Amino acid sequence: YSREMQRTLRRQSELAEGLEDANVNLEQRVHERTEELRENQTLFRAVLDNMPASIFLKDKDGKIQLLNTNYEEQFGVRLEDARGKTVFEIYEPAEAAEYDKMDKIILENPQIYESEYDHLSGGITQTYSSTLFPVVNEAGDLTYYGGIILDTTERKRAEEELAAKEAQLRAALENMSDGIYVLDSSLK
Repeated sequence: YSREMQRTLRRQSELAEGLEDANVNLEQRVHERTEELRENQTLFRAVLDNMPASIFLKDKDGKIQLLNTNYEEQFGVRLEDARGKTVFEIYEPAEAAEYDKMDKIILENPQIYESEYDHLSGGITQTYSSTLFPVVNEAGDLTYYGGIILDTTERKRAEEELAAKEAQLRAALENMSDGIYVLDSSLK
């Protein structure tokens, strides 16, 4: 009986040591994975915050989950204040309704949606180019959706100025009574 008891105790001791080793191993792996995750989050945040576009991510209920620094600066909304809230809890009713209208487009038809729109804020009209995109799970169900918003106001103004100058030049050329010769640097 005593030998059997000794074998049992020895076996229990070996199992306890094995469990302790496995636990230490597991804790080390969890620590390594946690550090990898922290590093990936830092890199992801650095990429987001250094993009020239405003970026947001919302869950399928329209609650904000992520904003990059450019979004915070451009729209005056801080992630700490907006996380978990809908646009109706953050923006004035008219502005919130405008954003909600765009959100419904992607919620009703989860695919990439691009648009350009003018937005009046503080008496200034700005033009934005927006790309909304769905985030789906493995089953294809919409879980999140996001947006990338570029302020294209200056580009749009430059395009309009260029079009006006081209129209002026075209009108001048069409109304000239004399001809014009175009030569390259070798006078050909």
